[in-house]
Amino acid sequence: EGYTQTRSLYAGHYLDYVVTPIYKIICANMKSNTDHVNKRNYDDFNEFFWSRECLQYRYSTGDPNERTDLEGGSGITTPLPGESQLPITVGMLNAPKTFLEKRSWLRGIMAMSRLVEWHIVTFYLLSVLAFSHDLVWGWVYTLQVASGVFWLFNSLAICWGLLEVWSSYPGIHLPATSIFGSIFVLVARFLILVYQTLYLMWTFGPSKGSYLGIEADSTFWWWQYVWLSLLCMTPYFLEALTNLCPAITTKLYTSRNDYIQTFLNILFPISRLYVGKEVHESLKHTTVYVFFWATLIAWKLCFSYVFEVYSMVLPTIELTDDYANFPDQSFIKMSLLLLLRWLPQFIVYCIDMTIWYSVWQAFAGTSVGFSEHLGDIRSMKDIRNSFGRAPEHFCSK
Repeated sequence: EGYTQTRSLYAGHYLDYVVTPIYKIICANMKSNTDHVNKRNYDDFNEFFWSRECLQYRYSTGDPNERTDLEGGSGITTPLPGESQLPITVGMLNAPKTFLEKRSWLRGIMAMSRLVEWHIVTFYLLSVLAFSHDLVWGWVYTLQVASGVFWLFNSLAICWGLLEVWSSYPGIHLPATSIFGSIFVLVARFLILVYQTLYLMWTFGPSKGSYLGIEADSTFWWWQYVWLSLLCMTPYFLEALTNLCPAITTKLYTSRNDYIQTFLNILFPISRLYVGKEVHESLKHTTVYVFFWATLIAWKLCFSYVFEVYSMVLPTIELTDDYANFPDQSFIKMSLLLLLRWLPQFIVYCIDMTIWYSVWQAFAGTSVGFSEHLGDIRSMKDIRNSFGRAPEHFCSK
């Protein structure tokens, strides 16, 4: 008791019986001539290594001479702890195909779904603000129109869920909890979307009306829409809270409470992964990141509102005014003209974020360089000296 058995192995043993067998299996699969639907690649083996099944195997393959201690007087005849398990190569050979990348442009949209969603939602809100200014809407009506953003959030969430189903089915093996969670979320969001649509329609309907056997004004239906929308916005609020205080993320992900884990498995499937659960930043660093992104987003929204959104309000009003007041005007033609005018603006709106991010990144990098004394230019004096030497170098050439 208290004595640990050790074994002296030759140099290169780890390479021969750990690295090489794994490499041979991966190499054989990568050289296979079968289509990517049936060929296991790096992503499949990587997902296997982060699964629970991988823990049932030992990392080393069998070595017939492994039980002989090269330095000791007698060999060790009993297996060390874990050596009774099958080697990892057996698990890799039996590992199923779990990662299937369907070749489509939809994969790119799915990968950038959060960026796409953010740009669509903020562009809509800026458009509502711009139209409310020129059309002189009251704050109540403006708020009701802006609340349509909840409908957008839910619609986009359903789109991303359907894309996930498209990307996973039928080639990827999923556990029952993942399948049930996806179906439950999609069905629940679709039912909420139906009622959201009805409540929003009745909000902008007659001031007095009877729907579903209930006689109420438009304000009543708008509040029903708001309360229902807050229900499907709960995951967004929780995610925003965990981003502002990352320590909460670690606490939730590492919690052993069955109810919390069930909630995470259904609404946040990524929480089932082993990685990324205890790598949160400190609150001090998080504050710096929030300041960086808050100032960047505020400037981007202000710039885009003035030069990309508000500038389109008057042409849009004039086009719709011509359609409403002049006879024999085509609705399809008007819609096409509006699409041709707004689409380039929206594309620029999506692209210019990268430009402002580069500018903010340059300022942040300069600030960090000054504070950490990195590089050749470490102060304002160095900057002035460099600019002063620039004409000399230019003239010397």
